Amino acid sequence: MPTGSGATGNSDFFFSEDSTLSDLRLSGMTLTPAFSPDNLYHAAQVDNTVASTTVTPTPNDSGAIVEILWSSDRSATARTANRGRQVALSEGYNFIAVDVTAENGDMQSYVIWVTRAEAPPVSGGPLPVFQSAS
Repeated sequence: MPTGSGATGNSDFFFSEDSTLSDLRLSGMTLTPAFSPDNLYHAAQVDNTVASTTVTPTPNDSGAIVEILWSSDRSATARTANRGRQVALSEGYNFIAVDVTAENGDMQSYVIWVTRAEAPPVSGGPLPVFQSAS
């Protein structure tokens, strides 16, 4: 009889329980704290000139399924199973989650809050003066 977690009846085949990432990168920014597989929560702040980021997660186990979810306008969530995904960033807070599902179904989520600075005010000269009709 097979032993060990994830046994399927065949003693030579086990489902991996590894739902961790070995690396997580977001282009154009630095995560705080620095990425660690044991730290599930990260943050980053970017200038207004950074309109998007490419999220590139690397699973510790090649058999794990990685999904990237995000909501930059707090009203829409998209989901992708790509290993790398470009995500548009709105001004203000942006939520990005990277879900890792192990072969045995165990799941773990890495959460990143990205704060994109607001655009500076536009200065286009003096405001027009309106005169009232007499």
